[in-house]
Amino acid sequence: MPDTYMLTTAQKIADLRAEMARRGLDAFILPRFDAHQGEYVAPHDERLKYVTGFSGSAGMAIVTPETVAVFVDGRYTVQVANECAGVLFTHCHLHDAPPDQWLSQNSQEGWQVGFDPMHLPSTWYDRFQQGCREADASLAPQETNPVDAVWPDQPDPPAGRISAFPLQFAGKSCAAKQAGLTDHMVKAGADFYVETQPDNIAWFLNVRGADVDFNPIPHSFLIVEQSGPVTWFVDQRKFGPSVADSLPEQVAIHPQDGFLKFIRTRIGAGRRVLTDPGFSPVACGLPLRRPRQQSSAIPAS
Repeated sequence: MPDTYMLTTAQKIADLRAEMARRGLDAFILPRFDAHQGEYVAPHDERLKYVTGFSGSAGMAIVTPETVAVFVDGRYTVQVANECAGVLFTHCHLHDAPPDQWLSQNSQEGWQVGFDPMHLPSTWYDRFQQGCREADASLAPQETNPVDAVWPDQPDPPAGRISAFPLQFAGKSCAAKQAGLTDHMVKAGADFYVETQPDNIAWFLNVRGADVDFNPIPHSFLIVEQSGPVTWFVDQRKFGPSVADSLPEQVAIHPQDGFLKFIRTRIGAGRRVLTDPGFSPVACGLPLRRPRQQSSAIPAS
């Protein structure tokens, strides 16, 4: 591996460590996930690759002042050895020696372990919280991602065109799908359904997008209320000419960056919320600080 690459990687890690120190963090959890926890991410969200050089489709790192522990599964053992070589890194198996276990064994008492709550599913958060608890360390959610603060040429967020998906191909209208979802919510006793996976949202609204290669999906968020209103958090500048007209009247369009604010202000105490804890960012639940109601996905037709 060329020395210039190692120097560049070393500088990126040094910059991230400096930003961590500025924030009072002793470690930072760096998953490959974006805010939608998908396998494919846009160039804007390739934070793990930017910092470490690892380009596989699944992985995670924990950055500390002493090392960068990189966790991959068996598919990537050779690749991570090539892309993350040298004394800067510690290589770990994502499942045999998972990162939450690594934290419990390597964290020091009083450590502040930073993470971006939009990039960590609830189930992962619970595991990391337990790992920190065993080491008398604490998780420290960050309002902004420290990698973004030290990535000077970070690509812009994706801006793929959104188009309506014709009913003749979709097979069922958005209104019909909402009726099925509402029945599911009533049975579950849920007031709200929070959806963050773009493929589920594209299915529900009968739209398609182009934000990620090989996936016809738009990045967005969705909240469905049992009482009827649907709020779609999306960049409306990406709309094709027929998208707005194809949506039912109960669908309100809000800016994408208003998603968490809506949760904090609209969903009050005592309300029951359906989320998917394996694929929803823990940020959806952290402001509420109450037990999550679980759901695997929008019920299929």
